[in-house]
Amino acid sequence: MKRAKRIEFHGLPWSRDVIELKKGLNLISADPAARLGLNVEELTGMFEDQVSAVIWIDPETGRFRSYVPFPGNPLGETPITPGLGYIVIARGDAAAKFVRSEVERTTGYIPIGYHPPTILQAPNGERPESDLIKMENAVQMEGEVKAVHDGDTISVLLDGGEEEIVRLVGINAPEINGPDGNPEPFAMEAKSFVDKILAKRVTLLMSSDERFQRDDYNRLLCVVICDGENLNAALLSEGLASRMFFRNNMLNFPAWEDLEVEARSHRKGIWSNLSSRGIVLNEINPNPGSVRDSQGEFLELYNMNDYPVNIGGWRLITTSKEIALPETVIPGHGYLILARTEEGTFRSIYASTPSDVTILRLKGLSLVNTYSPAEGLVLWLKDNVGWIQDGLVYRLSWDKKGANGTDRTLERRCPDVINVGDSSIGGGDDANWDPSLEPFGTPGLPNSVGPPQIGDVSLNGQITAYDASLILRYILGYEDLHMIQIRSADVDENGRVEREDAAIILRRIVGLIRP
Repeated sequence: MKRAKRIEFHGLPWSRDVIELKKGLNLISADPAARLGLNVEELTGMFEDQVSAVIWIDPETGRFRSYVPFPGNPLGETPITPGLGYIVIARGDAAAKFVRSEVERTTGYIPIGYHPPTILQAPNGERPESDLIKMENAVQMEGEVKAVHDGDTISVLLDGGEEEIVRLVGINAPEINGPDGNPEPFAMEAKSFVDKILAKRVTLLMSSDERFQRDDYNRLLCVVICDGENLNAALLSEGLASRMFFRNNMLNFPAWEDLEVEARSHRKGIWSNLSSRGIVLNEINPNPGSVRDSQGEFLELYNMNDYPVNIGGWRLITTSKEIALPETVIPGHGYLILARTEEGTFRSIYASTPSDVTILRLKGLSLVNTYSPAEGLVLWLKDNVGWIQDGLVYRLSWDKKGANGTDRTLERRCPDVINVGDSSIGGGDDANWDPSLEPFGTPGLPNSVGPPQIGDVSLNGQITAYDASLILRYILGYEDLHMIQIRSADVDENGRVEREDAAIILRRIVGLIRP
């Protein structure tokens, strides 16, 4: 019997900024190149003639494609697809490091791991390194911090002699005086984080457009820089604040959202108790088709526990409002419908809703369809202590899938996969939320889309080389996969994710034979 040839794949833990190749076969995620809109030819060109071939699966046909660098090869014009795995055959070691909008070529080993985001340096007349601020739309002031009120509000004595209350723009820290009069989780930690700038000199960056300079309480809306540190961004990065995005021409919102996604992914601060109570957002209909929004909009909560949970005192926070939830019990593995309309009208529209499922009309509920900036379309679910239990940034741009104005709802595939953000910023929410298979969805019933098949680690509905690369990276030290993803990667179902699982998926996908 002919002995199978042993094939070794290289692959380092996933990085937002680096693609590294080693001599031989490499299984990589090319997301950094996809973010820049590069094609396959441009990707290979980054490695200075070290690439012999690139192999990938066409996401439309499911067939393999291979590109060999030579002039005029039409496959070189194929755009890099985010979330897709690529097999790269390299002649030697090489790496490309992405520095914001540019590509920096290098050789040798580049250590990859999580590092705190780059902090905006104090302005010095040059454009700052960070892409968080659109400096062409900002004006600058100087002053001394006279008081710290909480994690996002300070008083500053400006150099002109006036004292102003300054609200840190783009973020929202936990309340020191919560709804029950007690501090919300991490409210005191956020204030302590800001206390370090008391009596110090600060630079304030504010929009040059007067419409975005003050809030409804006449507070200045500013980014605060102290000792070279962007305080707003630091709070977001450390999990001591969540985003609070309102229209402002000074902020580059996707970059700020990226900071929050990092904090949520690492369960920092206010994100450390996500889903700890077992109640999650499970289905939403933000833009019905055949009925008015005021009649058809709803969101569904699901109880993952074996026992009932009373959500009295919990709060639902939408883009525009914060709504207190009344005493209501969700049965174990049961559902609660939060609707804009009264129960009779809701049941006439969603006739399949079981009669024993509670439908709660929430006054003031509105699932906004469009918003500026788009990153501000959010839902937060807080428990009665103030912990964020779940959250979702829903984007109707996801709806190349078909849930925008079609009567189909957005359903969650895996309730215990934590929402952190969509794939454009390193999350996977758009992969874990899909349109219902039938119009009007499944309120009060198990979702029609269901969990992914075993081995579909990336939750995109098909097993690809990217799934194998995720497993390999997990084995090689990347330990931030969500628990359901790890379980779905346990292909041989022995309770562990190990090399055998990776080998099975690689064998299924690319025909490799493991000796």
